[in-house]
Amino acid sequence: MPSAHPPKHEVFDTTQRTNTDPKEFVRFVDRYELVAPRCLYMRRGMDHPKFGYLESYLLPAHGLRASIFHFRPEVEKEHVRYLDIVDIDHPDAATSDRPGMWHTTDLYLDIVQRSDGTVVVEDTDELSKALVHGFITEAQATRAMDAAFSAVAGIAHHNNDIDGWLRSLGYPIAWATDVSLMPAMGSS
Repeated sequence: MPSAHPPKHEVFDTTQRTNTDPKEFVRFVDRYELVAPRCLYMRRGMDHPKFGYLESYLLPAHGLRASIFHFRPEVEKEHVRYLDIVDIDHPDAATSDRPGMWHTTDLYLDIVQRSDGTVVVEDTDELSKALVHGFITEAQATRAMDAAFSAVAGIAHHNNDIDGWLRSLGYPIAWATDVSLMPAMGSS
């Protein structure tokens, strides 16, 4: 069982085309695109042993980060879609001194669509521990649960089709069909 930990933060700098991950590694981003009002698309390589490419949509109005992890051919796919429940601080170009900076705070809960099509909510224990240890507020925990409940209900209403549900909300969700996987760290 995981121990309590502070929420993970990420920075998406569309001007510099970087993504600073939760461990503060700055990653080069192949593509950023504002695809709908207040919806940011990102794609970049990953040097993880299981997957070599990542695509994500940041959806502030719904507190979601929708992602596909492109698994390496020799690795069994653990999931086909991944929704992080997050708080998203996004720029207002008219008032921001850094209009290209987006920030996420992970609120622990994840919605995972497994390879067999089932959809599950994960990490409820992490959310509970974070709340008890004061890493998040009651308001953040409530937002996380509300976002997860709303997403699961919408996904179920669309026959467990996460992309279909997101499109029904007006997001032009489209995933890359051909990506080049980044080599895994430590591989030659």
